[in-house]
Amino acid sequence: MRVPLGLNAMKFAMPKLALLALVAIPFSANASFEMMLIADNGSGLGQGHIKRFDPENGVYLGEFGRGQMGEITGVALDQARGRLFVAETTGAFAAINEFDYSTGAKVRVLYSAAPFKLRGMFIENGFLYGFDNYSAYADMFRYNLNTGAANLVTSLIISNVRDATMSNGFVKVAGSSGISSFSLLNPSGVVIETAGDYSAVTSGRWQNSSGVVNGLIAARTTGSILQFGTQATFTASGTKIAVAQSHNDVYTLYNASSGVFNVGRNSNWNPYPNYTNTVVASGYLTNPVDMAIVVAPEPGSMIALGAGVLALVRRRKSSASKA
Repeated sequence: MRVPLGLNAMKFAMPKLALLALVAIPFSANASFEMMLIADNGSGLGQGHIKRFDPENGVYLGEFGRGQMGEITGVALDQARGRLFVAETTGAFAAINEFDYSTGAKVRVLYSAAPFKLRGMFIENGFLYGFDNYSAYADMFRYNLNTGAANLVTSLIISNVRDATMSNGFVKVAGSSGISSFSLLNPSGVVIETAGDYSAVTSGRWQNSSGVVNGLIAARTTGSILQFGTQATFTASGTKIAVAQSHNDVYTLYNASSGVFNVGRNSNWNPYPNYTNTVVASGYLTNPVDMAIVVAPEPGSMIALGAGVLALVRRRKSSASKA
């Protein structure tokens, strides 16, 4: 039986259209292309877990890790590997749990008998760094993400470490004396870059009339100040816990009032972010300690990926026809 040409065309067109529809789903759906991960210690020991949200729309996406950790002290995101590293203190030493943040599966545990409570974790060149704070000093430890081996890098005069990041080639550490800054090549050369009492830092970017500016985003412990380089702007009032950046916005995790935690958003990137009254994670958090944001590929990258898939399908159909 001879199949009409129109039906042959439809047989080829239908899978192609289905694939195009699949590629187009992210653009037609009301999604932000990002995922917010918030570490929450819950109601007590052993209740620590990670909650997932769509930050743009405030949609709750479930949790993972509950019952698998002690007291969570900090997180570090490794988006290249699809991993979230969650530090906990067991009461005797610190351990770092590696999770696949997409599936929620625990991959492995990194630990060393030396640190007790790791804070201010960040990843640089295949190593995870963290600070174990005591008195006016902080021991900086380094974990090899390939082998899991840990070692003490140095002991620094930094008091009350709360958070750390890499920004423009320097380590920036938030603490009660201000933003401490030093190079990994010269850890002993610590300087106080910005005085004050800061709770969180992240490497950020914002736009001004001359283009995109890269620098440090820092949150004060109390009050409403969020600092972008030398520019200060306002965020939601209350004790700041963590700060993270998406493609277009900066999110601040804060203690809004007694027992109430929320996430505020700063946007409008010219000349620097202004606070917008956005409510994210309201009612979902019990005792949050840190957060990170997975920044998904830009829409342009998704389109390019879809075009590549279509080209591959077309090539295979052409090869099949010749065979």
